[in-house]
Amino acid sequence: PPRKHWVRAKPYDFHQMLLNRKVQQGEKTVQLSDALLGWGGRRTYKGVVFDPERDHKGYLNMWTGWAVTPQRKPGGWFALQELLHEALCDGDDRVYNYVLDWAAYMVQHPGSPAEVAVCFQGGKGVGKGTFFRALASIAGKHGMQITSSEHLTGRFNDHLRDVLFLFADEAVKAYDKDGESRLKGLITEPTLTFEGKGRDARPGRNRLHIGMASNEDWFVPMGLDGERRFLLQRANNKWKGKTELFTALNRQLQDGGLEALLFDLLERDIT
Repeated sequence: PPRKHWVRAKPYDFHQMLLNRKVQQGEKTVQLSDALLGWGGRRTYKGVVFDPERDHKGYLNMWTGWAVTPQRKPGGWFALQELLHEALCDGDDRVYNYVLDWAAYMVQHPGSPAEVAVCFQGGKGVGKGTFFRALASIAGKHGMQITSSEHLTGRFNDHLRDVLFLFADEAVKAYDKDGESRLKGLITEPTLTFEGKGRDARPGRNRLHIGMASNEDWFVPMGLDGERRFLLQRANNKWKGKTELFTALNRQLQDGGLEALLFDLLERDIT
């Protein structure tokens, strides 16, 4: 389903949107927009924030919570665990545990950026995006999957204001120096500048956790030495073309697996 999001409207645009709707007030018929703006019960805020960790009295908080309720379930999400360990992490226990710790950090500390992007590289059909799509489903309206570099590193980025988990699927251009700088800022900077088309740029806290996947050999701007922003892992072909395994995996996730995944991530010891 489409991701629900807030839309900011100027007074003129608000009136135009409701121009064809009127309501009765006593003996008068008035514009619905005028009636709403003049209504004593209208909600009014000092401003808008996005903070998953605490409330801000008098402000509209765009955080609406996780899309699923964490709970234990027999069987849990073992199919996704197997894909993640055996294929995406190529059987490497260190990488597997790092990725789970990274995901657990997102749900235990949603108010802070991850500071590292997890990246899976591999051929088509190996399941590179499956784990990331599960995290995006848990995040609900605060999760997003994009396939365009413009939506990742473009100037207009207001769509990221209330996003916790961003899955960039084949969304990075090779040798884009300006885009490279913006991407690194999305991963590590504590604050970002959010700008929409025709709207003023506004600063805000960075709460992004970014997962990336690509078929290309080059898609992560990693330096030769000391690069700390990316974990790049090549996935193998163990699950490639095994439609029945992916069908069973997706069925398990829909049948309580996402709830079990969120429960396990919340309970995971990452001290």
